[in-house]
Amino acid sequence: MILLAIILGYLIGAIPIGYIFGKIKGINIREVGFKRIGASNIHKTFGFLPAVCVFLGDFLKPILALLLARAITGSELVGGVAGIFAIVGHNWPIYLKFKGEGRGLASSLGLLYFLAPIETIICFSFLLFLGIVIKLRSTPILTFVLFCIIPWVTLLFHKPIRLFWLCLGVSILAFIARILGGIGKLRGVKNKHKAMLNLLLFDKL
Repeated sequence: MILLAIILGYLIGAIPIGYIFGKIKGINIREVGFKRIGASNIHKTFGFLPAVCVFLGDFLKPILALLLARAITGSELVGGVAGIFAIVGHNWPIYLKFKGEGRGLASSLGLLYFLAPIETIICFSFLLFLGIVIKLRSTPILTFVLFCIIPWVTLLFHKPIRLFWLCLGVSILAFIARILGGIGKLRGVKNKHKAMLNLLLFDKL
């Protein structure tokens, strides 16, 4: 039952909402703009309202996976793991031959919000305020900081240790997605250490 719950979590997360929306409009979203299936590319290609709809769909996928897994197994931990696998599914969907090219930001935020709503809101609000104050327009670096600090913030709020590990898993997965998403561009780059750092911080070389 645990394995079934995790597999279902992955399959739910793998539903490529942005790709499906693009196909309805007659466009392969992976071939235009940022060439990703997430809300940012939908916004660039189709505008604000479609991007909001896709963002909400991606945001809710890991929550649905968590609730389903928890109902099947009765375990909060298994539910959280299924939510993480939903993010894996979003980033590397089997329906698109594991080439979604997403970063899982919306899905990661959805799972973090469900697992630790107060901590996620506090961290996100603080970073948003900080970004405005210092006029930092780089969303990737703000989200990098968010993923770095939120597992530790759960400890400050004395939440169960399983919550720390689940949030840490989400964060590590976000970093892996950035590195794997740009690793194909490292060929010919002389300073690979700097390039890797740029991928982590800015999601670009």
